[in-house]
Amino acid sequence: QWVVSRHAVTVTGSVTNVPGTVTIESGSSLNFGASGTLSAGTLTNNGTLNMSSGGTLTVTSGGTLTNNATFTAGTGTVVFAGSATVNGTYTFNNVTTNGTISLNGDQVNGILQINAGGAISSDPTYGSASTLRYNSGGTYNVNAEWRQENSSGVGVPHHVEITNNTNVTFN
Repeated sequence: QWVVSRHAVTVTGSVTNVPGTVTIESGSSLNFGASGTLSAGTLTNNGTLNMSSGGTLTVTSGGTLTNNATFTAGTGTVVFAGSATVNGTYTFNNVTTNGTISLNGDQVNGILQINAGGAISSDPTYGSASTLRYNSGGTYNVNAEWRQENSSGVGVPHHVEITNNTNVTFN
């Protein structure tokens, strides 16, 4: 376990061999620089998780991302390498998923990208400049990420892109 305690840690390069669990304690911060990358199985934020300068946080398959305090998305990207659990409230910039995740009530202001194996199991909220990108490279059945029965509100992205020879099917 890696515990960020009583100080600020800034990630400006690639952090490898991180223990499975990262905990940011109250009064502490984990800050990402534009080129900062970190991969963890479980990340629990009780302090400040700051991606205002960019960077990439990857949650490994089967991992958990928990926010109990301050999360600043900035221009950063959160990648879910496989299915994962998302706890707490988030306003994300960019999210990429390669497994099933729940974004129940969480907001995406940038790009929500669904790759092969990815799915969204609960309705996200989208910002006014958001893009929902289907990038599975095969047939994808629309789930909770796009509520086509709604014309606005929860589950309705501002833009939709279908890339990588993906075929989108509405249920």
